[in-house]
Amino acid sequence: MGGHFDLDNLVRKKEELEVQVNDPNFWNDTLNANKVNKELSDLNKVLDEYNSIFNGVTTNLEMLELIKLESDAEILSSLENEYGSLKTRLGSVRPAVGRHFQDAQVPGEEGAGGKPSEYPHAGG
Repeated sequence: MGGHFDLDNLVRKKEELEVQVNDPNFWNDTLNANKVNKELSDLNKVLDEYNSIFNGVTTNLEMLELIKLESDAEILSSLENEYGSLKTRLGSVRPAVGRHFQDAQVPGEEGAGGKPSEYPHAGG
């Protein structure tokens, strides 16, 4: 299974849903409005968790580079444990995204990268 976390698509979808929610006629169709609200809420949870995980991993990698210079085995072990925990959290986000998610990469994994934005990795 190859691929990546399609963050650009998720952010675009969030923006589209927000436009719908802000439409003055949004609640004219309550069944659709409830569906859109649920989808937006779920998407926000996933994006927030992704952002939290990404920031945690990035911080750990920065600390790891500093630790390597000082050769502090205790702190290095602690960082490795935290990194493992963050990767586990990322694994729990994968099923929550469903069709939007394809084998997410985190910083430090081959092929990973990032762009500054509200959600790291998002383009534009």
